[in-house]
Amino acid sequence: MKKLIGIIAFLLVFVCIVLLVLAIWGIQPFSWLAISKTALTILIGCVGILVLYVLGYLFLRSEKKEYDTDKGNKAHPIK
Repeated sequence: MKKLIGIIAFLLVFVCIVLLVLAIWGIQPFSWLAISKTALTILIGCVGILVLYVLGYLFLRSEKKEYDTDKGNKAHPIK
């Protein structure tokens, strides 16, 4: 997983560098408006997923006890 995240980060930085170099030379394979809209859309999606995850954890988690408290001082999972 660490390698996958590293590869994705490397590719993202590489693409940003290539786009900046192309912008210096006046070549625009993509408009900056499209890139900013895409980045904003991804950011809104990530924030939305995070909010839904937190709300689900707070309101939809199980209220039952997950450990048997009758077996001493240590937590024992219910079987």
